[in-house]
Amino acid sequence: MPTILTQHESTLLNRLAYQGLRRAAEALGAFSGEMLTVSEARAVVQPFQEIPYLHGNPEEVLVGVHFCITGDINGYLLAIFRELDVQILVQTLLGVRPESLYDLDELSLSALGEAGNILVSSFISEFEPLCGLNSMPSPPAVAVEMSCAIIASAIMPVLEDDGNILMVEAAIHAVEAEAAEAATCSVLFLPTAESWTRLRQAFREQAV
Repeated sequence: MPTILTQHESTLLNRLAYQGLRRAAEALGAFSGEMLTVSEARAVVQPFQEIPYLHGNPEEVLVGVHFCITGDINGYLLAIFRELDVQILVQTLLGVRPESLYDLDELSLSALGEAGNILVSSFISEFEPLCGLNSMPSPPAVAVEMSCAIIASAIMPVLEDDGNILMVEAAIHAVEAEAAEAATCSVLFLPTAESWTRLRQAFREQAV
């Protein structure tokens, strides 16, 4: 059964999603030397059982940047990029567009790892002052794998908890360029059941 969020929780989560990903876009813009912004930011909560299908075909090859988080909130974070989004991001960050995911060199993978690190750090930094909960992400681990394999690596450590996943997603694109290509970036947050309860309690204590 999916968690049913209150209107207050839904509003708060979507606000955090927009603010966190906007902060990430600004940081990525500083990295690339191009002003970037976000649009279509959203946050949704799904049960673990739905995770393999959140990005469509479970056998689609994606780039995943995986983090473990520890502290007041424990769990796993995944930044996920589809092939087109990878091409746009690498071109934005490095000025060279890879033909496919199989053409990613060490520099491109490093840049994607840094992009994932920026996304996740920005996401966490929005929760900390609002909820009074402090957590630290591990160094990023980058993988080019099928969607089911990438997501399974994050699910397995917390599978014993019949919990939920928070997906935050937005399109990141250049501010000034007309008809600029947008890279859709997704951050999947898989907290332990105890951490999810703690996070929801923190949300309830906040005024919208």
